[in-house]
Amino acid sequence: MFRVLKDLVFPLSFALLFLGLWHVLVSLEIIPSYILPLPSEVFLSLIENRAEIAAALISTGKNSIIGLGLAIICGFTIGLLLVSFRWLEKSVSPFTQLFQTIPVVALAPLLVIWFGFGDATVQASAFFVSFFPILANTMTGLKTIDPGLSELFLFYEARALHRLVYLQAPSAFAYLITGLRVAVGLSVVGAIVGEFIAGGGIGSIIDAARTQQKLDLVFAAIAASSCLGIFMVFVVNWLVRILLKYRPFVSLSKDPGVSL
Repeated sequence: MFRVLKDLVFPLSFALLFLGLWHVLVSLEIIPSYILPLPSEVFLSLIENRAEIAAALISTGKNSIIGLGLAIICGFTIGLLLVSFRWLEKSVSPFTQLFQTIPVVALAPLLVIWFGFGDATVQASAFFVSFFPILANTMTGLKTIDPGLSELFLFYEARALHRLVYLQAPSAFAYLITGLRVAVGLSVVGAIVGEFIAGGGIGSIIDAARTQQKLDLVFAAIAASSCLGIFMVFVVNWLVRILLKYRPFVSLSKDPGVSL
């Protein structure tokens, strides 16, 4: 408990310093209030609209999790197939890199045409942005194996399934966790971008508040979405700690890629 409090000293100190500087700059009108509201105004807006923001967070969180879950399943499966079949990797990899460069903002209107207004478009947007980090890290992890262990498995003529379960999967674990940590934050971003077009969730609150010039509500919704992203990252870290307790991953607990 003392260690946790000690780790929070510097972040909390920086946050208080940042908020104090923000308050001073706006109070002295160095930065106009129509550009940046006072922190107290943002907090009051968050309290006044707590019911609406809470409902929107639940909607955004649900769609982010669904999109992320689909991205994990598809990213790992497709990554495994691409690594297993070199001809398939050479054929598909250039297109995955091409799709990765498409901004989700440009794709969102097309998603509305394909899936209509509502949750399906938001989930597809979250899926699109979180899929590629998982795919890329899966492929890198499955390829990054110890040459000596690889030769040992070949020497004993191990089956492809045994090679995957006992060699490639443990070696790829750190990369998979890295990809997941990147994807979990992007899934929230993707969901909110989808909500700008399809409606619902935090994205619709931000868009409506922007058109009504309610800058304090915009900042309150942004702060709430940040808390959602932090919470989802915390859940991922908690799940990683549980996974590290299993024997196949114990040796990877000291790997920088899975450090907590």
